[in-house]
Amino acid sequence: MCECPQEELGNLQKYPPRKAEKYRAWVNESDAKNLHNDGVKPVTNALWTLKDVVPNELIRSDILHTMILGNLQHLMEWIKGFLEFHNRLPAFDNSWSSLPYYSGNYVPHKSYRLLSQVSGKEMRSILMVILSVFNAALHRKTDTQRPTASQEQEFKRAISCVLYLTDFALLSRYRSHTDSTIGYMREYLQEFHRTKDVFLRYQATKATKGRADLVSKELTERNKSRNVEANANGSTAAQKARAAVEDRYERAYLVNQVLVEDSHFNFPKIHLIMHWADQISRYGSLLQYSTEVCETSHKALKDAYRRSNHVDRIPQIIQGYSRSHSFAAKELDMAAWATEDPAIQQRLGDVVRPKRKETRLIVPAGTKIYVTLEGKGAVQVVYDLVHVAEEFMIPELGDHIVQFFACNICQAANDTESDAERILLHATVQAYNSLEIPVPDQDVDENNAYKLQHVRATRGNMWRGKEARRDAVWVHIESMRLRPTSVTGCLRGYHRLVTGFLNTLFTLRGSNGELYKLAHVTLLEWAGNPTPNGPEGMSEVKEFLHGGGQTVVWLCAIEGVAHLVPWEPERNWIVNNRGDYHVWNEMNDE
Repeated sequence: MCECPQEELGNLQKYPPRKAEKYRAWVNESDAKNLHNDGVKPVTNALWTLKDVVPNELIRSDILHTMILGNLQHLMEWIKGFLEFHNRLPAFDNSWSSLPYYSGNYVPHKSYRLLSQVSGKEMRSILMVILSVFNAALHRKTDTQRPTASQEQEFKRAISCVLYLTDFALLSRYRSHTDSTIGYMREYLQEFHRTKDVFLRYQATKATKGRADLVSKELTERNKSRNVEANANGSTAAQKARAAVEDRYERAYLVNQVLVEDSHFNFPKIHLIMHWADQISRYGSLLQYSTEVCETSHKALKDAYRRSNHVDRIPQIIQGYSRSHSFAAKELDMAAWATEDPAIQQRLGDVVRPKRKETRLIVPAGTKIYVTLEGKGAVQVVYDLVHVAEEFMIPELGDHIVQFFACNICQAANDTESDAERILLHATVQAYNSLEIPVPDQDVDENNAYKLQHVRATRGNMWRGKEARRDAVWVHIESMRLRPTSVTGCLRGYHRLVTGFLNTLFTLRGSNGELYKLAHVTLLEWAGNPTPNGPEGMSEVKEFLHGGGQTVVWLCAIEGVAHLVPWEPERNWIVNNRGDYHVWNEMNDE
């Protein structure tokens, strides 16, 4: 694409584009020296002979192999080396393995360093969570050694580097761009190159690492000789301790010098992303050139290979793929027959697989969308507030509902609490364990597209035989009046959305005949600045003291799934605002 030399690929410096006329002249003149210096083979390129064709402008970067399976995998190796050097791998693995559910985002819970192969889908999910997990690992205080002042500075620089590269990658996946987003891409790439030297030692080759190990062994032998001499000369314990500290600093400095000396970032994929902003300005979104769609079509063949005996594999792959294709076609035929005749549908009920529920909703402009309750509990088990409180272990549920009704339904009455208790007298209740929420989907081209997120609040052993589940959610609290103890600290600097854990979902029909759709949540308090404009690019939340934050809210106030990455166990969480583009834009636009 440009005339950048091999030894400058890792630098953010622009070079003139390649000129086909110049190379054609050199080939005709057999100028092997200039061709070699510019990295061009001494053969005629067929594209040089085509009229109005500029060969260097035909190249389009592939996001999948350049960023997702390229630079992002390099970044993960740098992070692994950085964490290992600073003894933070256990903290990273702990945060990684405890990542909570997030709709549409799959991350393997096995430790990243134990994964032998990672697919493009998994790497795209890792892109959404790596900054938050890296943040949590470096800031964790439980079961980890307190970092020194120099380590804290290095941690900040490493977080900034990861922040800028991941944000650049997220912006590059936008389906449409403006001058602002392209400007952000240029800014993030510039900042990444400014901070990337913090990972330079982890780019060392095996040969360089071998030389560093040799230097370390030589220093060990030298220090042993010094210790023998110090003992012979009668050195004091303080002198020996001071000498040991000096030796440790000298070892760290010399080993780092060896590792950095021959390390570099001069590989083509890190240089290619420098041209992305210009390509987007001229040709539009990079997703139109991605090979992700083509790679998806390989899945059926890969599955057929896994089912083969790996010896006589080619005939077995063809046979297995053909069989799967034939069965799929027959299933479509039977599904079509079943829709035409109810009698056939009943006979084929055990043969035709039920259609998978849609995960995306596309509606005409101006159409209202609603949240949907799912997972209805048995009426004979849950029929009043006492049963709901017992089933979901919320002893103060009745008091919270009375306070909510007093603040939001009976606020015009002379005695709000008495009026609320009158409405709730003999109220019938139906509990649910799941809520479907349409959230704007920016991964598709349609303007009125929504992805369907599911949040759950389950009793013990109710959902797939697992422990009780309380998903984290975003709650819009501007339209409600809540108890002061429920929202103190939630609203500081960020008025629109707060995070919390969903405790239960239920509908309540009062003595006045009205049906109320409600949820009980435990709101979390912002710790520090709720706007994610700090060096980490993320915000932190924590639990209220003495069990505060529990309240009842309108069902429609729940706006989506919140992705909270554990920082300190059961006390602090990082709000991962890179879980999807909708949350990212909402939090940064505040």
